[in-house]
Amino acid sequence: MTIQRVERQDDPVKLIVAVFARLHRIAMGVAVGLVCGSILCLATLWLVLKGGPVVGPNLSLLGQFFPGYSVSPIGALLGLLYGTGVGFLIGWGFALFWNLSLRLYLSLVKREAELEEASRLLDE
Repeated sequence: MTIQRVERQDDPVKLIVAVFARLHRIAMGVAVGLVCGSILCLATLWLVLKGGPVVGPNLSLLGQFFPGYSVSPIGALLGLLYGTGVGFLIGWGFALFWNLSLRLYLSLVKREAELEEASRLLDE
């Protein structure tokens, strides 16, 4: 077994770009949407297969928010669709918020650096 040595990047611009990378809103929305939709579908199917006198009383409350949803095989497919849609909106909104806050932070840091540079030049 060989150990690979990781080269240290000395280029600060590449390092800054990697650290402060923007999130792609659609990609984040699709990823979160598929995970949420899959989890809701699998949870519904699990409760359907588990069975019992009362099947999924807590999960069936989602029917109040998602029209047509119930703890049934058809409800699992609707849950997949609704979960994907809601997850997409959550992921897209998170990426939007992340990118906006990152842009604000970097503009404040840039402004502070410019003011410090101008102050230093005026002092000389």
